[in-house]
Amino acid sequence: MAAVTMIIPSISTLNLHFQANRKKGLGLDSTTRRRLNSLVSITRSSLLHPNAPLLESAAKHTVDTFIKSGMVVGLGSGLASCMAIQYLGQQLRVGAIKDIVGIFASVGEESIIQEKNILKAVEKLVFIVAEKQYKSGLEGSLPVLIKSFNWMETAEEIEDLFLGDAEVWRRPSIGHADPTGGNFPLITREGHNVLDVIFTLPILNLDAL
Repeated sequence: MAAVTMIIPSISTLNLHFQANRKKGLGLDSTTRRRLNSLVSITRSSLLHPNAPLLESAAKHTVDTFIKSGMVVGLGSGLASCMAIQYLGQQLRVGAIKDIVGIFASVGEESIIQEKNILKAVEKLVFIVAEKQYKSGLEGSLPVLIKSFNWMETAEEIEDLFLGDAEVWRRPSIGHADPTGGNFPLITREGHNVLDVIFTLPILNLDAL
């Protein structure tokens, strides 16, 4: 059975993972596996987004091209992901695709390690991205997964690495972001923090860095 993971960055930059290889072992609980016997709900306001028609077309094309009967499908979230899952559900209902098993990349909480385990298990990786998401250098915000113990020392080391070209903030679980993550910093299922490295200027030469 071939393995494939499809990542569709959506409006909220979340992912939809498709993968199909049980032999490599993902270490996921059986309770996270669900049959795709219902459609994912997409709000009307989401469909009013200017990119919605393009996202829907890309989602359908990706399902038609890469998803085959008998695959195990990793399920993410976000607008493009929901469109692809909804279309996949329609294909299941009419019998165009059969025997699909769903695996949630994360269930109710952040689990970056679980998502990475899914990515490592696949044989083919397909991306659907908007043209504006391609950058000539490293810019914007880059998430970094770190151990919670002595997180401030790690943050300072990362900040020193970029010598004023970036700020390092700990991601909060609720509320507004700030350098320390506020009173409720995000802690993953595995007990990690997420640092957002926010670049003030694009890093054009990664080799020099």
